[in-house]
Amino acid sequence: MHRVLTLVSLTVIILVLGSAVGAQQVATQTLPPGLVGGVGGSASSWPFNATADHKWQWVFDTSLFAFQAPIVVQELSIRLSSPTATSAGGTFSNVTVTLASSPNDYRLNAAPPAGQDPVFANNLGGDASVVRTGPWVSGPVAAGSWIPLGITPGFTYDPSAGLDFVIQIEKCGTVSTFGSTFDMVTGPSGTVFANRYGHLTDCAATMRNNSANEAVLVVKLDYTAAPVTWQVNQPAATLVLDGGTGGGFGPITATRPVGQPAPLAATSTEVGSGFDAAFSLLPGVPLGGGALFTGGGQIVNLDLTDPSLLFIFNLGFNIPFTPATVNWSLPVPGTTSAQLVVLDPSQADGFALSALNTLVVL
Repeated sequence: MHRVLTLVSLTVIILVLGSAVGAQQVATQTLPPGLVGGVGGSASSWPFNATADHKWQWVFDTSLFAFQAPIVVQELSIRLSSPTATSAGGTFSNVTVTLASSPNDYRLNAAPPAGQDPVFANNLGGDASVVRTGPWVSGPVAAGSWIPLGITPGFTYDPSAGLDFVIQIEKCGTVSTFGSTFDMVTGPSGTVFANRYGHLTDCAATMRNNSANEAVLVVKLDYTAAPVTWQVNQPAATLVLDGGTGGGFGPITATRPVGQPAPLAATSTEVGSGFDAAFSLLPGVPLGGGALFTGGGQIVNLDLTDPSLLFIFNLGFNIPFTPATVNWSLPVPGTTSAQLVVLDPSQADGFALSALNTLVVL
């Protein structure tokens, strides 16, 4: 009963909001980068100025992304090769666009995972998502304008994870082409950091019959920063497991065998303030998946309905904080999670939360 009352009290303090993330500002870059206002210098008719069915994978190295953190891709656009060219537009019975991270590097002349696999499916990671399918009528194209592919929903991609970015295009049933080539970049090996792989007659092909080294269409990428779904450490409340880091997109995690401890270090600028720490025998939860968003913009990444949840001082906040490092372990295989809370009058909430830390015991 005492725990239930304390959890209710904490929930009242938290003031859960209905929406955790406000409107995100849309950013733009090209792949390869630096070509929003200029052309790539090469041209290609494939796939949208060819009458035959085509299937392509355009693969971009993760280093090409200006924002090295999770993003949500909102739109993809291509353009004609000449800035003065116009077009009545193209019409196609079906265009399917799939986005994914790739387990294989973008390069051509290397065996997977150091290079792309000849089998299309083997180049798509588990996050592969169809973001457009169905007929495509582009409409007229003015000189110098971008041609959006019309993707929905957005696709979340993390360039900092080191997995290259794949745009897969399946164009089936050409009614009319654009009557113009498309902007493209080519270069010596190791200069473009992107390649294209395709099949020139079959939009349902399983393997490529065409490839190009350091050559790819120019794509404009509209994106937003992915919403932060995990609390990050802050000066007033820092909890670090085994020297790890957390960037707001997952917990700080360490793995140990049964009985082998991992150091868990707690620090705060609010030395002497009341504090507590919550421990659970379950993994944490992200925002949108059970986490709570506070009125002051912090995230409680523990499930407050979890029966294994334990506050070591019962949320009394009558124990003054002092920096400490403890050895954290489990006597049996399992997962355990912890989050630190320290009273901080400078915070809108009146307290500061640490990042969630998760120990996985094998």
